[in-house]
Amino acid sequence: MKKYILTLLTFFLFFCFSTNVQAIEINSKHAIMYNLNDNTIIYEKEAYQKTAIASLTKIMTCLVSIENIDNLDSKITINRDAFTGLAEANASLAGFHIGDQVTYLDLLMGLFLPSGADAARALAINIAGNEENFVKLMNQKAKDLNLANTHFVNITGLDTEGHYSTVYDIANLLKYALSNPTFKQIYETNQYTTTNNLKFYSTRITSTKNYSLDISKINGSKTGYTGDAGLCLASTATYNNVNFLLVTTGANPNANIPYNFTDALSLYSYYDNNYSYQNILNKDQLLVTLDVDYSSNNSYNVLAQESIQKYLPNSFSINEITYEWNGPSKISYKNHLGDKLGTIDIIYNEKILESIDVYLNNKISFNLISYLIQTKIIYPIGIITIIFIFLIVLLNKKINSH
Repeated sequence: MKKYILTLLTFFLFFCFSTNVQAIEINSKHAIMYNLNDNTIIYEKEAYQKTAIASLTKIMTCLVSIENIDNLDSKITINRDAFTGLAEANASLAGFHIGDQVTYLDLLMGLFLPSGADAARALAINIAGNEENFVKLMNQKAKDLNLANTHFVNITGLDTEGHYSTVYDIANLLKYALSNPTFKQIYETNQYTTTNNLKFYSTRITSTKNYSLDISKINGSKTGYTGDAGLCLASTATYNNVNFLLVTTGANPNANIPYNFTDALSLYSYYDNNYSYQNILNKDQLLVTLDVDYSSNNSYNVLAQESIQKYLPNSFSINEITYEWNGPSKISYKNHLGDKLGTIDIIYNEKILESIDVYLNNKISFNLISYLIQTKIIYPIGIITIIFIFLIVLLNKKINSH
């Protein structure tokens, strides 16, 4: 009965969140969401504030391990040091035992799928000698990736002073990590059996198995939980060919509901239902007309060279777009073919969606008559010519009169 009530409550929360077009609220304290197709941020909530990150730490643990392992199939023996203090800290374990002979891939899967601290410790010991040395590698990697608000003290994410990040930094870490094929494979794996027949299941399966949540569109994830961090989730999903990446921390763990997943599904569903790709510029669209000096053509039309689409609300109208020219109002024969003339800012809701560089695509030829007219030199020349003609006529009359 309890599970039935919780499931109904979960559906109610999900329905409320996903159908509220005016605004969407989530349980998580910190969140950032990317449209990976464009690499643009589409949702933020306290995204740049430092926060405890729990087992999202293991994204870095996994990445640094992969980058320092020569052969994933190499076998190592797990020693007693891999388990010291983990039970007392109530750390999650993959289920390895002292003396187990396993591959590095086994350990990486044990680190990521069930979020095993025993696997993390075994990796650290065999790669760097101990956890402290491995943490130095993690912090150096954070520095290399310009994760300015990230600092690691341990390899597991257990609450410790000085161990923190932001969801913005974690999102950028995850984007980088997913460019590594081995990491991507591990990140997207649902279940795995080790070489010594230990079975692992991703926490996205174990965390949601008692709830009627459709996680089929979630491609991969890393969960986390500590008292300071709350429920956390770093996930990727694909809805109607749009690829999303979402990182959340600080969801309430006390209601016995996986708010990290209901938040994710709410956000994914909201943007899938209410956003789509919209034309903000059409090929050959007239953007601005410039005056042209000293040429037979006195104007130059700047046309869009290609169509551009952006991920925008379904209520979007292209009539709400404005185009702002940043460049000279006049050009001339002194501008050469291929010269950059300026930029066009495409603005929607007071936000620049795109800036387009504008280049001269047609040669502007010098025209003497236009030059004379526009510089007004033609007027004194005309007067002089008239006087000259008058003098000639007058001279001819005098000659003829004699």
